Amino acid sequence: MNLETLYWVKTPATVSLGTVALLGHQVTLSATARSVSWSFGDGATGVSEGPGRPFGPNDHCHTATCPDWFGHTYTKTGTFTVNAVVNWTGTYSADGQPAQPIQGTVAGPAATIPMQVLQARGVLVPNPTSTR
Repeated sequence: MNLETLYWVKTPATVSLGTVALLGHQVTLSATARSVSWSFGDGATGVSEGPGRPFGPNDHCHTATCPDWFGHTYTKTGTFTVNAVVNWTGTYSADGQPAQPIQGTVAGPAATIPMQVLQARGVLVPNPTSTR
């Protein structure tokens, strides 16, 4: 509680959808995860740019919030249902020409996961190394 929880969606930022023949032309399609719409289960919502990225063992953050990651700070304990919807944009290329944008976005299916938020408290004890 009161610590930022980092969120990301485990999907590539860009996915190649392959090449198909269409009216005698070779058309290549790709989709990009432009943003993710989040609902954190405590009434708060947010939108991340792209799918985000996980926090790894070699990453460092020395503040209450980590500016290079996407997260949410819960202010109360409980079990919350977190929802994420990836918003995709697309591009196409015909016969090897430069990629062109496809207008609009497509929302993917919602991914849902329960999140349990607990609280811990530190307790000072006198002489903790004593062997009484």
